[in-house]
Amino acid sequence: MARINPWIKLHKKILHWGWYQDLNVRSLFLHMLLLANDDDCEWMGNKIPAGGFATSIASLSKATGLSPQQTRTALDKLKSTNEITIQPTTQFTLIQLNSWPKYQSNNKEDNKPITNEQQTDNNRGT
Repeated sequence: MARINPWIKLHKKILHWGWYQDLNVRSLFLHMLLLANDDDCEWMGNKIPAGGFATSIASLSKATGLSPQQTRTALDKLKSTNEITIQPTTQFTLIQLNSWPKYQSNNKEDNKPITNEQQTDNNRGT
């Protein structure tokens, strides 16, 4: 089973991403970032790489509030610009976020700056 990280990285440059202004695509993509596996795993005998997840149009549609047709259209747009790879099977659809390794690798919280700041504040008080 894959490790579940409680957070994802989301860089501010997403504001300049070509699909950002398309509300349906943006909503679906952000949802998929949250669904993606942090590590390689196996599910129902299928290998699912980090950045991938098993789903269906119906479940994506329900979770995002998009109609099934809006969901398919948004997926097609993301596929057309190589943001995602879609691999349908008879049981589910495997979606791979192609940029996952580039933007989500080393997902370890860095609390050192906060800790150093807290220590400085604490030292001032004593």
